[in-house]
Amino acid sequence: MPKQILHSAVVESVDEDGITVSLKSSPRSASAHGHSHLIYLSPDDLHCYSAGDNVTVVETQLPGQKAFTLVYLTPVAVLVGSLLLLLAAGLPKGAAGISSLGVLALYYLALYVFRRKLDKVSCFSVETAPQGAAGSNAAPTA
Repeated sequence: MPKQILHSAVVESVDEDGITVSLKSSPRSASAHGHSHLIYLSPDDLHCYSAGDNVTVVETQLPGQKAFTLVYLTPVAVLVGSLLLLLAAGLPKGAAGISSLGVLALYYLALYVFRRKLDKVSCFSVETAPQGAAGSNAAPTA
């Protein structure tokens, strides 16, 4: 089951594409450090929000889905894409294959180097609106 964290927030601005909310920092939040954080969201029912409204933002962490994408799907795309690009550039098949494996090794090295930052990627959505309506579209953030 995905881990969910609820945040109190205030709507800072509303435009035709979405809303910007300011998360209220709480004493329990180690990541807040006493600062408010601005997050841009795109809920379905923008007409329900106006600047100054209090809302609840749900932070959802989906480690299984993210891991599957980063470890299985993206590397296949990197491998096939680099192989096709190198073959189109005129490299012999053997050299293109070895070079594609090198590109894949660099991808996994980058995953290892940025593993702590990637661990903090979450998905935010608006759970409640001031008039009782709920926004449902989530906006991934880093």
